[in-house]
Amino acid sequence: MGRYTADPTPEQLTRYFHLSSTDLAHARRRRSLATQLGYGVQLGTVRFLGTFAPVAGTPRSVVAEIARQLNIDDSEWSRYVASRAREAHQVDIRLEHGYHAFGQDTTHIALLRWLWDRAWTADDSASQLVDLATGWLVEHQVLLPDSPCCSACAPPPAIAPPGWPHGASSARCHQIDVWSCGPCSTSRPARTPHGSSSCAARLASQHRRTPRRRDCRNNGV
Repeated sequence: MGRYTADPTPEQLTRYFHLSSTDLAHARRRRSLATQLGYGVQLGTVRFLGTFAPVAGTPRSVVAEIARQLNIDDSEWSRYVASRAREAHQVDIRLEHGYHAFGQDTTHIALLRWLWDRAWTADDSASQLVDLATGWLVEHQVLLPDSPCCSACAPPPAIAPPGWPHGASSARCHQIDVWSCGPCSTSRPARTPHGSSSCAARLASQHRRTPRRRDCRNNGV
């Protein structure tokens, strides 16, 4: 799962947490005000972060924005955090909006082929490859894996392209925190709310989203 490192900016709230009429219809099919609000918040979260996040860590500004659009009191949020609907809504969102888990189908094979070709033919650094792979996943509506893409998809060292990160020292140098969009480093300055951005959100703005439509059955949670 991902995580919020700071409150989204007003521009990010407008871009990634706006609910269309279709989104509102999906949310309002839920049984209670709390679950309607929770569904909307989780939908905005996956669009912003590229994956789901623990609901307890959701910024209040996100909850307030979704509550405003649904015309629901944001005090319902505490009921949702304590409910069992969270996991069910993640499944519903994946089905209703075309998201799927990394490795769930053959999409990751296409990523590996694209990443392999890029690693051999371009001069990208390891960290750039991770950023590009993250953008590819966001574009194809694949939920970001828990570990950096180049670590999860790393080929054997004997056949790896030049410069591909391997070994303990390379892992320390090239590990990427895909949720805060920067190298993992204890010396890295903390991001402020005004300067922070989601890696998925930033990369999504550089890639054309290709939504996929799937039929599904709504369980009404």
